Amino acid sequence: WTTPVDVECNTGDALPAGFQRYEWRINGEIVSTDRVLRHTFQNPGIYQVDGYAINPAAYSASKTYDHQAYNLEVTEWREDTQ
Repeated sequence: WTTPVDVECNTGDALPAGFQRYEWRINGEIVSTDRVLRHTFQNPGIYQVDGYAINPAAYSASKTYDHQAYNLEVTEWREDTQ
């Protein structure tokens, strides 16, 4: 994704339902524990966004967590003046 600075970023993707804990990290720092990430970026740059759904509410022998990863480019917003 590419998004301008100072704009709320909503990934549009929720982490899967049915887990006991949710965690979103940007460049390794926890920024949210909601199923859907909503975050306002203050500076342009490329950010690593990771979402984790941890501990399924119902027992699952095959899956103990879900991980989603994104590279997000934040750019400066410039209005077209022409």
